[in-house]
Amino acid sequence: PHGIEIFDAAGLPVAGWDMGSDWTTNMPIWSPDSTAMGWLGYSTEGCGFCHVFHWRTLTDDAVTSIPFPEGSNNHVTWSTDNRLQVSEYRPERGPAGNEGAIISIPERVYSMTPDGTDVEDVAWTRPQVPFWSADGRLLVAVDPVAGQLFVLDLESGDETFVPTPPGLSFAQWGPEGDRVMLVGNPVDPGAGRDIDAAPCGPCYLYLAGLDGSDVLELGRAEDFGWMPASVSEGETQD
Repeated sequence: PHGIEIFDAAGLPVAGWDMGSDWTTNMPIWSPDSTAMGWLGYSTEGCGFCHVFHWRTLTDDAVTSIPFPEGSNNHVTWSTDNRLQVSEYRPERGPAGNEGAIISIPERVYSMTPDGTDVEDVAWTRPQVPFWSADGRLLVAVDPVAGQLFVLDLESGDETFVPTPPGLSFAQWGPEGDRVMLVGNPVDPGAGRDIDAAPCGPCYLYLAGLDGSDVLELGRAEDFGWMPASVSEGETQD
């Protein structure tokens, strides 16, 4: 069985529960007020293979489960205005000569309330999978071939293109929401893989500004990939 344990700053356990046969595919996802936690898992009940988003409060045993279409993968975040932000995609093998790469094909981009209702779709036509900002205002995607960061402002409709090293994929937003962290292999872009797949070896971690500011290299890993997360103080963890 798999489970989730929550500790306070002193390292003392404050909550925990068993997830049974379901297992996480990502780090737990906190609600904006930190009173609930969600996680992505897989299920075969009623479908061949389904991605499912589960969430529950820290004080109630009831679990809300939202299944996604069969065969799709999903990036899910919890926005500051209490909506679930979803980017559905399907993984495909790379083209001939680069079959080891995993290419993510976007299927649908939308947000919804935590009970799975009030769904609002976003028109998304680019071939890259977008990632939502915490406030639900921006969508960001990286073109690893062209070497550019694409930013879409959902309120104004403005589009911005920022140059980046080739072979990178978007991984995580910075703590202030004005920068993003990128992973990949700019030296050998053909070795680049989706961030959910095998390491890109060697794999680089970068921090990039949304305003076109210089891209900063934060680190390099020879034998494993980066899955960065940021905290409010601005530190980067992997």
